[in-house]
Amino acid sequence: MKAFSMNAIPFRNMRAHPVRTVILLLLVLAQAACAYSGLTLMRNMRQALSLADARLGADIPVYPGAAMSRISADSLLMQGTPVEVWKPPRLTHE
Repeated sequence: MKAFSMNAIPFRNMRAHPVRTVILLLLVLAQAACAYSGLTLMRNMRQALSLADARLGADIPVYPGAAMSRISADSLLMQGTPVEVWKPPRLTHE
């Protein structure tokens, strides 16, 4: 008769119940995949929110008084399209 050691008991238990071992390993792998995908999703959402926070105010359209007469008030919020108004020329040389 072989002597039991504390290190051999788990491996003998796994060999004695192979179906249970495979099921548990599959469940552990599924849980690890869910945790990894959740952490990845959280990291990407955090990056997207920090980008949105940095851009806060960049997407707010500001229309001069002359441009307001060219746009209907109903389409102003839905489209957000730029309107041609007078602007000073952009300098190409600095």
